[in-house]
Parts: sequence; structure tokens; C-alpha cells
Amino acid sequence: MWLRLRLCRCSCYRSLFFPTLVGLALAIRELWRRSWQPATWALLLTAGMVLFLPTSNILDPLGLSRFIIGLIVGFLLFGVQHSSQRVLLYTQLWVVTLIFVARDNFLPSG
Repeated sequence: MWLRLRLCRCSCYRSLFFPTLVGLALAIRELWRRSWQPATWALLLTAGMVLFLPTSNILDPLGLSRFIIGLIVGFLLFGVQHSSQRVLLYTQLWVVTLIFVARDNFLPSG
């Protein structure tokens, strides 16, 4: 459903689409390796919830930003629990790119 959206219109959509797929791939890979840690389940559930969001939440800037924050927390928990420097560094890069989303006047200010 949400894949039909034009992901190039706003940087906020792009900042959710790719990390969701990466989060699902990481979590599924760790579960396949029989790593049943809580951070893996948190990342899987957070990224999986994004797939089933109604279109109204995806088109609403505040609703979308809430799910982005939850996905960031899932990645941070996963990176800390698995001692993955790569995940933690990419999550920091992702947070920096979200600063530009706020400057695009996509989110309400004031």
C-alpha cells in the first residue's frame, strides 16, 4: 500500500523507506541465526509495524515522524546489544539527515 507513494517527493519518506527494509533484513538475519535477544525482536516489530501503517499515518508528517523516532530507537537498541559499530554509526548519520527534514518545513514548527 505505502510503496505506491511517490517516495521522491519528500525526504521524510525516503528516510523511512530504506531504513525499514534494512531493519527488517537485519532482524530476520539475526533471528535466522537463532539470536533471540530482545533488541532483535524490538527492531523486527518496529520495522514490521511500518509495513502495515495506514496511508493516513504515512501522509501525516507528525505520525510519520513518530514512527521514524521509534525505528531509530530500535536501531540503537539493536546496535548496542549486538555491539555493532556499523549500525550505530549509520543511525547517527540517519539522525543527522533528519535534521534536514525539519528544515524542509515538512514538520510544523512553533
